[in-house]
Amino acid sequence: LSVTPTHAQQPGDILWSAPLEQTVGGTHSRPALGPDGTIYVMVKDLFAIAPDGTRRWSAPVQSLSVSTVAVTSDGHVHVSADYGPQKFVIAYAPGDGMELWRTEVNAVTSAFYGPNVGPNGDLFGVVGVIGSGAGAFSIAPADGDLRWNVEDFSDEGVNVKSRDVPFGSDRFFVSDRGVPCSPSGWGTAALSYDGDLLWCVPGLVQLRPDVGPGDVVYGIGFNVLTKFSPGGDILWRFPFPPPVLPLKPPTVGPDGTVYVPENNELWAFEPDGSVRYHIESGLGPARGRVAVSPDGRVLLFTVSGTTREILGLNAADGSVLWRTEMPQPYFFDGPPTFSPDGSVAYVARWGGRDEPSHLLALYVGADGTATAEEPATERPSGFALSSLHPNPFRSTARLTLEIAEAQEVGVAVFDVLGRRVAVLHDGLLAAAEHRFTLDASGLPSGVYFVRATGERFVQTRRVVLVR
Repeated sequence: LSVTPTHAQQPGDILWSAPLEQTVGGTHSRPALGPDGTIYVMVKDLFAIAPDGTRRWSAPVQSLSVSTVAVTSDGHVHVSADYGPQKFVIAYAPGDGMELWRTEVNAVTSAFYGPNVGPNGDLFGVVGVIGSGAGAFSIAPADGDLRWNVEDFSDEGVNVKSRDVPFGSDRFFVSDRGVPCSPSGWGTAALSYDGDLLWCVPGLVQLRPDVGPGDVVYGIGFNVLTKFSPGGDILWRFPFPPPVLPLKPPTVGPDGTVYVPENNELWAFEPDGSVRYHIESGLGPARGRVAVSPDGRVLLFTVSGTTREILGLNAADGSVLWRTEMPQPYFFDGPPTFSPDGSVAYVARWGGRDEPSHLLALYVGADGTATAEEPATERPSGFALSSLHPNPFRSTARLTLEIAEAQEVGVAVFDVLGRRVAVLHDGLLAAAEHRFTLDASGLPSGVYFVRATGERFVQTRRVVLVR
């Protein structure tokens, strides 16, 4: 295996590019990180790539369509496999790629949400049912048992590749054709983690929705961006001004900003529906994609004429902080996965049916290099988040947050898989210095990230727990 390493020192530098030796019409797959730092990515087969870009193993899935990859806390890896009318969810061991179990979730179409790991640790997905199939479902990751399924999802048939399941705190969401309240048309549904249908709204949304802070939902359909409350009420709608060019699904940043690429333009919306900015950003037809790291770094994946670029943007105004040009014919067709501290983006890139796919590691900045409100060369004013002390720690660690203006602030703790494991604060804070203590009772040894999110800032700190 040939790996091309570089010594990255600036945001936008490529750390390595690992060939996956398979061609595919479109990757459409978000890589996933294991607890030990292994990166998993699906083409036709499943590949396990070490943090230095070397291949650890590959599993011969030979799926007809590409799957998302889900990694549970024990490191087990899960994908969907498409064999025509037969669809499966398959689990693999992290050490050698040995198959552990497979569960049949048949569907006639290739439309598929998931599998993804929910906040409760179970696997969730949705397949379209025509005649027979699982519909919306949940699977126990330990043994592959089908916990429940709801068959009222017909999906009328576009050959859509796998998409991530949008999760809220106690529910997940689906926007597609054939949801329970709209059997022959578009709609959006919310289901509990026990399979109860919480609400369903017909029409309005055609593309995959995304979830913002507080379980609000954003979706696009018929050239309009709609915001739903956690209970399914419409909070506001924004019709894009004509002529409307091809839109991409919305992406919500950790501060609640909503990003929507429109052909060669990019929109950024405040949570109240006002436009933060609207810029031309070099997006090519139906290829532009935006991604936001856990600490608010905004990346734009562009195709414009003969140019393929990745751009790092200032989230405050959309200005370009850095750009990295990639050679043709490679496209970035799947969303990236970020390292827990947001400093590295892992991106699947594909070269069409004639060139092999690659997994690329892109350095996007060290902790604090570019938050949601600052250029890479300028520290933001109005807040200061300290490092944790002691670090490493055995039982408790302390940090301080100083803010210049009273505002709503969330301080939460995440593990290396990006799961929230503790909340230190969620609510209004006065303008002052505030002290927080991370109590690690019940947490296993490992690396954790404390993220402070205010109304105009996002900052992350890394800490190591040892027992």
